[in-house]
Amino acid sequence: VGLRLWRNCCAAMHDLGVSNTTPPDGSPRRASLPILLGVAVLATISVAGLIFVSCQGDDEPSSASTTTSSAHSAHGKDDTDSGGTAYGSHGMAPTVVTAEQVGELGPGPQLGERFVGTFGLNVCGRFLDPPTAGSSPDTGMSTDGAGRFSVTPPDAAHAGANATIGELLDLIGVDLSTGSVTFPESTTPAQFPIGTATAAIAGATFTSESTCGDAPAKVQLWVYDAHAVATGEEVRAVEVDPQLTPIAEDGMAFVVAVTPESSLPTLPPSAIAG
Repeated sequence: VGLRLWRNCCAAMHDLGVSNTTPPDGSPRRASLPILLGVAVLATISVAGLIFVSCQGDDEPSSASTTTSSAHSAHGKDDTDSGGTAYGSHGMAPTVVTAEQVGELGPGPQLGERFVGTFGLNVCGRFLDPPTAGSSPDTGMSTDGAGRFSVTPPDAAHAGANATIGELLDLIGVDLSTGSVTFPESTTPAQFPIGTATAAIAGATFTSESTCGDAPAKVQLWVYDAHAVATGEEVRAVEVDPQLTPIAEDGMAFVVAVTPESSLPTLPPSAIAG
């Protein structure tokens, strides 16, 4: 392009009569020198611009990026099924708290009130099937068989902070305590691969000595208040006496998890489904 411009400028000079730099009287034609210099500068700038654009083109990024986000934005929801950990993961480690600190989120269900929420059981990144539906008139707890629960306290002994996740787990046959969880014989799937081996799940007890493949595991209760369910922010984990964690407010979600230390909390599928 620069060479073509140079040639065009030279042709224009010839048409203007500036190609002959010596007039008939033999004296130098000084007026043509600024024109020549201007043409030379323009041609040089054009060539330099062409080189710059060409070099820039070599540095353009590929249109097919190989980098993906490690977490979903604002607790984004995708189509990963209940066997995966991407669904509902928010990309931040939970804050480990006590059951009493969870109780500070709210007063819990009072007499005449009905709280609803969701729950899940997760072993090494895989959600187990929701337990069958059940209810307890003594505690006011009930489940729908799809990972949702409700609690309507029948008396003061089961209201407020006394409405705990432990009462819900008793209803579905899960025994949770510090560093240990035992699933009922009715759990499905009864077994599935973990790492290179097939692990029994139904009737099995997992402790802080268990592993997920080669990774050491821990037993936690992931706690989502209503805000965390919606945004993925401020997810909590209870490790000491998790069964005493109160159902402090309406719309909460809970996950009993046997999880590697590097794992990120994941909403139960029932909370994603709405």
